[in-house]
Formats: sequence, C-alpha cells, structure tokens
Amino acid sequence: MSFQLFKPLPKDIKEMQTIVLDDVNNGNILLRDEAEMATTIRSYTALKFANQIVGFVALHIHTPQLAEIRSLIIRKDFRRQE
Repeated sequence: MSFQLFKPLPKDIKEMQTIVLDDVNNGNILLRDEAEMATTIRSYTALKFANQIVGFVALHIHTPQLAEIRSLIIRKDFRRQE
C-alpha cells in the first residue's frame, strides 16, 4: 500500500466531510461546517490512497507549549489495518 500525506485545499473539504459524516451522526466527532473547515484548512493534514482521501487530522496550536489534535478521522474501511 502506498499512502501520501498532503496539505488539503478548500476543494478537498466536501470529500473530507463525506469521510467524517458517519462519525458526526453517531456522536464520535464534532461537526465542522464547510466555512469553519475553510477557515482552518491550513491546520489540516490529510492522507490519500489511490487518489482518494482516506483520513485527516487537524493540529490547532494554542501556544508554543500547547497544541490540540482535532478532527482525527480515518475512513472506516481503512481502520484496523496491519
């Protein structure tokens, strides 16, 4: 398997929202609307496999000593892979 880490662009937001939808609906992760994701897109790192986004995470830096991992999600069919 060949994965690629990349910095997503606003054009990737719809695909990212699709990946996270089930986990938003079951309460595992908070909804981030398109406007919020667009505003914070620079804090995201995404993972691609076969030209499709299979996961992403956001790192929100509060201070030089404090950061928060946000929106960590992996597409369901890629979870628990060895």
